[in-house]
Amino acid sequence: MKHPLFLLLLLAVAVGAWAQSPDSRETVLENRRAELRSALKASRERAVSDHDKAAINAALESLKLAERHLSAQERSDLRQQLRQQRQEARE
Repeated sequence: MKHPLFLLLLLAVAVGAWAQSPDSRETVLENRRAELRSALKASRERAVSDHDKAAINAALESLKLAERHLSAQERSDLRQQLRQQRQEARE
C-alpha cells in the first residue's frame, strides 16, 4: 500500500512542477536578479563615492596648481630641465 501512495505523491509533485508556468519561474529569477543588482549597485556606490571624493580632491589640487602662474625664473628652470632630459634621452 505504501508504494502506490508514494507513486501518487511523486506524480502529484511532477504535475505541479510541470504546471508551473515558465513565465513565473522567469519572473522569480528576474526578481532575484533585480535584487542582486540593486544590492551590488548600492555597495558600488558606497565604494565609488569614497574613491570619487579622493579623485575630486586630487583634481581640485591640480587645478589650483594649474591656475598658478610661473615666474620667469621658474619657466627658465623648467626649460633647462626639459633640455637636460632631451639630451639624456638622445644619449
